[in-house]
Amino acid sequence: MRSRWLRTITLLIVLGVGMVGVAWFTMVVLPGWVVGTDADHMTATARQSAKSAVQDNSIKLLGGLGTLLVAGFGIDRLFLDRDKQRIEQDKQRLDNDKHMTGQFNDATTHLAATEPNERANGVRTLFRLMVASPTDHMLVVAALCDMLRHCAIAGPPDRRRLPADLTAAVTALRDRPQRPESQPLDLIGVQLPGSDWRGAQLRGAHFAEPGRISELPGGKSAGGGVAAGLSGGNSVYGVGAVPSTGVYSPHRIGAARPGVGTAGLMGTNPVGDGGTATSAGTSPVEENNVATLSGADFTGADLSETHCTGVDFTRAVFRDANLSGADLADANLGAADLVGANATDAHFVNAQFADADLRGTTLRGAQLRRARLRGARFGTVPDAPDSVTDLTGANLDEAVLEGVDLRDVRGLTDAAIRTAIVDGNTKLPAGVRHPRLNAAE
Repeated sequence: MRSRWLRTITLLIVLGVGMVGVAWFTMVVLPGWVVGTDADHMTATARQSAKSAVQDNSIKLLGGLGTLLVAGFGIDRLFLDRDKQRIEQDKQRLDNDKHMTGQFNDATTHLAATEPNERANGVRTLFRLMVASPTDHMLVVAALCDMLRHCAIAGPPDRRRLPADLTAAVTALRDRPQRPESQPLDLIGVQLPGSDWRGAQLRGAHFAEPGRISELPGGKSAGGGVAAGLSGGNSVYGVGAVPSTGVYSPHRIGAARPGVGTAGLMGTNPVGDGGTATSAGTSPVEENNVATLSGADFTGADLSETHCTGVDFTRAVFRDANLSGADLADANLGAADLVGANATDAHFVNAQFADADLRGTTLRGAQLRRARLRGARFGTVPDAPDSVTDLTGANLDEAVLEGVDLRDVRGLTDAAIRTAIVDGNTKLPAGVRHPRLNAAE
């Protein structure tokens, strides 16, 4: 500090001496030089007038130079201040990056813990990081999806709540800030029955491998999700089958799918909830690439253009959800609630809708080929008379409509119902010809 003051005082002294010298030169020496030898032939009055004129011009010149000097000094200070601000901002950004990196490392360390509550704290830390740092948004989203994708749940029938860590991860993805994302959520194979996705933005998310299940003759699928529901297979959470081999195993965080490595992110695989630790790339449970979301709540969620082929949605709630363009081929929607949902142009080929509630659902242009709709409810929503099931342009080829009441639907035509599977208990809207009864006549 002392040396700084000394430099300042020295600079002021030098500037003062310089200003005095310039003033003396301008007012005394310069006028005499300018008038020169001509002053000898002038009267005293003329000589004094000439010097005064030179002095005035010199003062104006000095004033102009002084103004330029001050302006130049101000501009220099402006750029200097900007450079200081930029350096300070870079320093703050670097400190912030260090802080965020520390938070991320701490959070991922918590994710490798054995206790669900401790892992939940790690997830919540990641959520705060995602909210505070747009730059790290996709990194955190990928970490959360990675955690969910490598955890399996198929617990005992009386289990109604997800463990704290998985609940926290679902909540973080559901409530994440709405920012542009470079890639859709990768939730292939997640086993999250009863999870809460109300209002979530899941557009384009992958809950199953796109095109993973192929159609087989007779409406069966290679995935087995619908077939299990039709055959009355073992059900853990209600209608339809939940994979019986899955066990909630936090250690499966480290058991990656082929081509997906997570051991570096999650650290050492913990042991818990009846599982045994496994190294990355191995798992005691056969990898399941079809999600189980039975009983999940998607009320008001955006599921447009999602890949849900073969996913178990038994008893799931889709009230007022957006399913437009979604691929739910072979999906099990038994006893699902789709009241008021928008499923325009959605694909439900081979899907199971046993006892599903489709009142007020918009199915315009939907692909319902070979869908099982026995026991499904169609028509008007009781508290919203204007909300009616809309089947305009829907493909019902070979769809099972035995015993279904379609009297109150909108947009159903003779051509649409002609190749559907109906029986004498199938009720159609007025003006639509019953294929089976007409054939009998």
